[in-house]
Amino acid sequence: MENNTVKTREERRMSIFEKRELNMMKWVSFWRKNPHRFAAEYLDINLFFFQKIIIYMMNLIPNTKYIAARAQGKSYLTAVYIVIRAILYPGTKIVLASKTKNQAALIIKEKIVTLMNDHPAIAAEIID
Repeated sequence: MENNTVKTREERRMSIFEKRELNMMKWVSFWRKNPHRFAAEYLDINLFFFQKIIIYMMNLIPNTKYIAARAQGKSYLTAVYIVIRAILYPGTKIVLASKTKNQAALIIKEKIVTLMNDHPAIAAEIID
């Protein structure tokens, strides 16, 4: 019984900024475990079920390989994951490798810029 009253007293003493930070850290922890939900809820990106699984597995397994047929959105899904990773893990160094330098640059120039234009939450998170 005393634990509950102590807890509420501590919560009352917390400033609004401390409460906001605590709440934000709970959400960040949840979204780090569920990046597919972060894409849907925070970034407002609609993904197909198989894309949600791929995003989840990309976050779970560091060396994920996604081999797919043409026109399955490999570059788009890679761009979405890059944005999710950069937001949820600030300071992460992201290296994009491809057969040619232009191919990797296209993901950044086209896909991420398109995501920024289509989704205001992404534009708010990216400085440059």
